[in-house]
This record gives sequence, structure tokens and C-alpha cells, in this order.
Amino acid sequence: MPNSLQKPTLRSLPEALFLLVLLGLTLYSFRACAGPCSALAAYKIAGVSFPVFGLLFFALLSVSVFFFRTVKYTFWLVLMGMGAESHFLSLQIKLGKFCPTCVTLATVLALYGTYVQRQYFREQKERATAEIAVFCLIGLLVAVFTVRDTSFDIPVKPAAPSVNMKTQSEGRVYQDIWYGNLDSEIEVIFVSDWYCSFCQKSETLTTDLLPALGKQYKYTFIDMPVHEQSKAFLPYSMTLQLTDKYAYLLARPLFFDMAASGEPISPAQISSTLLRNGIQVTPDIEGITVLAEKYKTIIRQAGVNSTPSVIVRNGKGVSSVLNPVEGFDLEAVSKAAQTLQ
Repeated sequence: MPNSLQKPTLRSLPEALFLLVLLGLTLYSFRACAGPCSALAAYKIAGVSFPVFGLLFFALLSVSVFFFRTVKYTFWLVLMGMGAESHFLSLQIKLGKFCPTCVTLATVLALYGTYVQRQYFREQKERATAEIAVFCLIGLLVAVFTVRDTSFDIPVKPAAPSVNMKTQSEGRVYQDIWYGNLDSEIEVIFVSDWYCSFCQKSETLTTDLLPALGKQYKYTFIDMPVHEQSKAFLPYSMTLQLTDKYAYLLARPLFFDMAASGEPISPAQISSTLLRNGIQVTPDIEGITVLAEKYKTIIRQAGVNSTPSVIVRNGKGVSSVLNPVEGFDLEAVSKAAQTLQ
């Protein structure tokens, strides 16, 4: 057995406490959102969700603590974790919304890093400043190059696009998704997620508001899938927006009803439910790929970071974001519109 390895044993009680807290926070991060659904949930690192990646990191950290006499490997892992956490926190600053669990986890990891650093310096008899910088940078670079927003990843393999598809589709997409007063310079955009309980509750309010809203402003919808299960609906909901936007309005309550159980829904179930209600749709992957890019642009420009949200914007792209959970009516839209004119 290599000299650095040992039989499974704990190096110190403080390390056990740190590990328990880190494990608890990681497991807690699997909980469904208790407030409006956050756009942070759609971000993944190396193709896996943050909670799953956190468990993998915790497993490596535990192996290092329990199976190695030296604190060197633990120190390196913690440094890389701190580097990655700095990128996660920068994303939250960019989105304008902080995850309390993520911030707490980053704080605990930093405290653990301080503790391990003292052990490491005592073990090495010297201060490895360059080592700290290198491993923090490695963690940061891994996060920068592997973390991405997967909210509008289409769960169907796209067909090969035609030569002029993007140019032709962009013009059509922009024109086809609007309802109401198409001459209005004010645009109202309802952002929701099929599995978001707050979106489900506010949908009746939204539906009741549309007739009066449409007389004054033009409006549309963005289906922002912050829950992974909602992506199954994207090919159908977005294709309907492009090809039969009034059928899309009929399909919205059907989508919410299917998602109400909280269980994943298969494409076959979605298609058969739509057919039973007289709605036939074949996913238009080329068109919805372009539409997804427009969705991302609108959401990014408005700074939307959770569902449900209502974007009110003018023709110049200047916008105001309303939260239906806090109360929402035509007067609120009108006040927001007045500030943009």
C-alpha cells in the first residue's frame, strides 16, 4: 500500500463536522424550489445538475479525508471547489438572484478551506501560495468551460437546417408569436414553466386578463423550462406558437394539467392528449431552434431570473419585469407601460 494511503479513519473531529454540514447542504439542494422557480435550476455543470455534481465532489472529498494521511489532496480539492464556487456566485450576480443554499455552501467550503490550509501549511512547513492560486484557477476554469444554461435545450435531435432557414425563420418567428393589439409599441410577455406550482396558480389570472389586455397591448408567451421535466413539452408548445398560435392557447391548460402531478410526461402522452382535444402537431425542430434563441435573448435583456414573470417592454427593448406572485392586473401593466413610453 502506498505510504500516503491508510485504512479508513478520520483525521479530526472538525473535519467530520465540516463534511456533515457540506453533505447536509448538498442533499438539501435537491429539494424543489419553495418560492418562484429560479432560472438557476436550468444551469448544469459538465451535463449534470449542480446537486448531483455536488454529491460527486463530496464523495471525492470524503475519500481524500478518510483514506489519505496527508491533507494535500483534500486541500487541492477544496481549492478547486472554491474556484468553481466563485464562478457559480458570479452567475447569480449576473442573474440578479442568489440561491441561499449555494451561498451557504460556498461559505462553509471557504471556512473548511481555511481550516485545511492551516493543516497543510503545518504539514508542508511552508506556505504554498502559488499552489493555492493554481488549484483555485483550475476549479474556476473547469466551471467556466463546463457550466451552461440548458433551459432551452430541445429534447429532440434537430434536423439538418436548410441553407436559408435561419434568415427565413427569424422573420416569421418574430411576427407569428404575437396576440392582441399588433399595432401597440408595448409588448407584454408572460414567462412560465409548466411544472412551476406558482405558474399553475397564476394561469387562471393570466387567462382572465388576456381579453382586456389584448385591446391595448400585444402579448405573447415564453415557456421557460426551469424544471427538467418541462423540456418534453417544448417541441409541441413552441411548434404550436409558430404554426397555430391559437391552438397554442387551447393547449396551455392541457400542458399545465399534464404537469400538475409533478411526474415526468412522455412525448407520446403529450401527443395523444393533444390529439384527444383536436390538436395535431408535428414538432418543427428548425423553427423552434431559432425561436429558442429569441426566447433566450428576450429573457437575458429583461433580466428575468424566475417564473412566473411578466415582461413589459417597448419597441426599443427597454423592459420592466412584474411578478404575478406579488399581485398582477391590467393596472400594473399600464403603470409599467407608462414608465417605458
